[in-house]
Amino acid sequence: MITRYQITLSVVDAPGVLAAVAALFSDHGVSVETLTQSVYGGATTAAPTATLVIGTHEASEADLSATVLGLESSDVVVRVTSVLRVEGS
Repeated sequence: MITRYQITLSVVDAPGVLAAVAALFSDHGVSVETLTQSVYGGATTAAPTATLVIGTHEASEADLSATVLGLESSDVVVRVTSVLRVEGS
C-alpha cells in the first residue's frame, strides 16, 4: 500500500537529534513533507524531551515499517507514540 503517514515521536531534546531522525527517514526512502516540534522541559533529574509530529509524502508500507523499526531502535528516540495512515487529499 502506498499512502502518506503521520508519525509522532518523543525524542531527546539535544543538538543533532533532528538530523539523526531525518537520516533514518532518508535511509529507508521515506520523504518528510511536514514537521512540527514541541519541546517540554524535563524535571531536574530527567533530560528534556521534544515531541516531533512528522508528515510524510507518499511511501510504501514496507518502507514506512522499516523506518519505524529504525526509529524504535535509535538512541535519540524515546518512544514512537503513534503511526497513522493519512488517506485522501
